[in-house]
Amino acid sequence: MFYGKKDIPLSDVKVGELGSWLARRNKSPSAMTGAISRAFWRWQFKYVLPKKSGLVPYVHFVVGLMGIFYVINYEHIKYHKHFKHHW
Repeated sequence: MFYGKKDIPLSDVKVGELGSWLARRNKSPSAMTGAISRAFWRWQFKYVLPKKSGLVPYVHFVVGLMGIFYVINYEHIKYHKHFKHHW
């Protein structure tokens, strides 16, 4: 039986308790992989796999591609703010 402090979700953590909350986390590579896997499957079950998911998976895909291409092209576009005419 564990008598330590009860674990609380991140959304309920106060700013002053954030350091001690982070110290209690398991930071091993397998724990990080598990957290990413749980987040992916949570997203899948919520938005992609329902019978009536609608346009949401496609919008997520398009927004994700936009973010990826922005990161890829950042070296090319980061100086555009200094141009008089941006094209």
